Amino acid sequence: MPLLKICSACRTLRYSIVAESMVDLKKKGKEKLNGDSIVLEEDGSVVDEDDVVKALDKNTVLMVLKEDESWAPISQASVSQNMEEKKGRRNTERTSTTDGCMRLDNFGGTLKLRKPTEEV
Repeated sequence: MPLLKICSACRTLRYSIVAESMVDLKKKGKEKLNGDSIVLEEDGSVVDEDDVVKALDKNTVLMVLKEDESWAPISQASVSQNMEEKKGRRNTERTSTTDGCMRLDNFGGTLKLRKPTEEV
């Protein structure tokens, strides 16, 4: 039985689980992180076969995504996470917009973070 590591889309929640199959992995991903899609945390590649699960290295981290979430490179996710930690707000919701920007909604206000390559 492979020991696997799973994380949330924003990479703030991490769990170690044991899963024998893709069905077992999806079930535990749903229980722990309420997600339904499994991708490699490193590059967002979809993991959807038992053979892939069995072939993973022991230090591979899998990301469990909810229906409205998508994979983002670690630099985008860490910016969002660091801002949430600095503000110390508990009622902050992180979402990705269709144009690739990260948005933090808090108490009705919206902060829109742009990609570093965009000009203001």
